[in-house]
Formats: sequence, C-alpha cells, structure tokens
Amino acid sequence: MKAFLCATLVFVIMTGLIILNSAFTSTYSAEMTRIVDTFPEESIEGAQSALNSFNNYFSEKEFLIMTTNNHTKVHEIHRSISQIQAAILSNDFSLYTQARLELYEAIRVLSEFNKFSLSEIF
Repeated sequence: MKAFLCATLVFVIMTGLIILNSAFTSTYSAEMTRIVDTFPEESIEGAQSALNSFNNYFSEKEFLIMTTNNHTKVHEIHRSISQIQAAILSNDFSLYTQARLELYEAIRVLSEFNKFSLSEIF
C-alpha cells in the first residue's frame, strides 16, 4: 500500500510540475511575442530600443527558460537576436525582416515544444 501511495504521489508531483512548466512557458512565450510585435515592420528605425526591451525581458527569464526547455530551441532565439543586432548595425532591412520572422518562429516552436510534451502525458 505504501508503494502505491508513493507512486501516486510521485505521479501527481510530476504532472503538477509539467503543468506548471507548460503554463510558465505559455506566459513568457506570449510576453516575448508581444515584445517582438513592437519591432518596427517598415524600417529599422526604433528597432534597437525594441530589441533592448526584448533582451531585458529574455535575460531576466533566461535561467528559468534554459532550465525548463530544450537548449537547442533557446539557442535559436539567441541566434535570431544576434542576427537582428547585426542587421541593425549594418542597416540591412532584408536581414532584419528575415531575423525578426525567425525570432517569431523560434518563440512559437519553444512554446509548442512544451505543449506537445504535456499532451503526451495525458
């Protein structure tokens, strides 16, 4: 009987942590997407301040993001940030647009990765 209770407790704790992780990922993914929405679409002007805002939010949450998610997916976000920074410095609008869209995609993939993991359990 004790083994059954311990196994049930472990299962409940694991399920709770997975649900908590999914909710956390959904919350910060939505916030990162909201910040990326503030990036200018017609020109590079103002992109640096939006990128700084994104970097501030991402660096505050980076430890938890790296702890609870696939590192490859997080590195894609870093790569997109670097490309946006390079595009701003070189004033390359096409690279900026491409990198901004890649950042959207990286955030979406990161968010979907945890939703997929949660649905596998149930």
